Amino acid sequence: LLRSTYGSLTKLMSATDLAVLLVDTDSDGPVEQARWLSTENNYVSADVSVLNARARRVLTSGAPLWFTETETLDLVAAGEMDIGASPAGAWIGAPMLLDDRCIGVLRLRDDEHRAPYSEDDAEVLTFVGRQVATAIGRQEAYARLAEERRLFQALMDNVPDRVFFKTPTSEYLRINRAMADALSLADPSDAVGQTGF
Repeated sequence: LLRSTYGSLTKLMSATDLAVLLVDTDSDGPVEQARWLSTENNYVSADVSVLNARARRVLTSGAPLWFTETETLDLVAAGEMDIGASPAGAWIGAPMLLDDRCIGVLRLRDDEHRAPYSEDDAEVLTFVGRQVATAIGRQEAYARLAEERRLFQALMDNVPDRVFFKTPTSEYLRINRAMADALSLADPSDAVGQTGF
């Protein structure tokens, strides 16, 4: 996803690197868990110190921000921003919004041209950030659903009572092991679609 997003975005705007910062949105406090995923050197970092001032501003404001190299260096010199070891090149970040909560930052950086990004670029990156956040949210929902199914199956496999689900036309949709034993079936799935025994 990261590589294909980077490939698409670089057709629209100049960038030497794309990174996605994902934050732990389950806690109400300050960001304590952050992961950068980057196309540059294929790095993944779980070090929250990589949450530099530019990304932190996007996270806290929920709005896109962009800086030229000169603007970044001026803010660093004035003591208003600490970018750590990050290059100062042209930088643009957009919030990754999912259900009106910011789950991360989508960031482009251009170290070669140092060309300033524009409001149009911010709109595009914000749109893409929402799409990436939606994809991440969907994957998280699938994972939660798989866990719920696993728990439900464990319950079905271990409850001693006979459990079954039928359609309005009395066809079995699902039965548990105890019900399969009562119906003399080798496997609970043998009852699916049947109306009686």
